[in-house]
Amino acid sequence: MRFLNLSSSTVNRLETLVRKSENYRVRQRAQAILFSTKGCQRSQISDLLSVTTETVSSWFDQIEENEDWDLKDLPGRGRKPVIGEDNSKKI
Repeated sequence: MRFLNLSSSTVNRLETLVRKSENYRVRQRAQAILFSTKGCQRSQISDLLSVTTETVSSWFDQIEENEDWDLKDLPGRGRKPVIGEDNSKKI
């Protein structure tokens, strides 16, 4: 079993993100990390948040490497627009 042990300032920052972030994925990641600090197992967290245990593990790895890790998606993720920016202005 793997549980995270984070500083109180990091826990406070994560709690604030869970309550106030407009981005669903940021809230989800922050909640997963907080569940771990309270003793929940990866399998329980993955079930609660409907993600794989590998996903939860990668979030844990990133927060352990750097507690100031930004929980937002990296740029370039997701499907690219079918219509270019120039053409979308014409429509």
